[in-house]
Amino acid sequence: MWFQDAARSAVVACEAVGQPARSHFKFHPTGSLTVEALRAVFIQQMCKREILMGVPNFPTLAHSNEDLEKTFEAITEALKAVRQAVDADSVDGILEGQVPVSLYQVRP
Repeated sequence: MWFQDAARSAVVACEAVGQPARSHFKFHPTGSLTVEALRAVFIQQMCKREILMGVPNFPTLAHSNEDLEKTFEAITEALKAVRQAVDADSVDGILEGQVPVSLYQVRP
């Protein structure tokens, strides 16, 4: 629920899907930005806040309330960066490096 609330607040087209113990964040293409570009910005921003979050996520009982609060704050800030990319219709100046490509697709 908290992820959807943060996404709505940032006005970003994404959602948390899957089982709570093995969930992931599903971004939706927006303008010319691909799912991979939006996810890359999000993951990079989370890493900058010292939180490794990708596909899937594995919350456990080993995470303290402080860990959860730090994660919630990081998600809120990371989604703001995603929103900046959506507003600019570009990840230039936001994403450091190149947009990742899927390894599991037919390439020309």
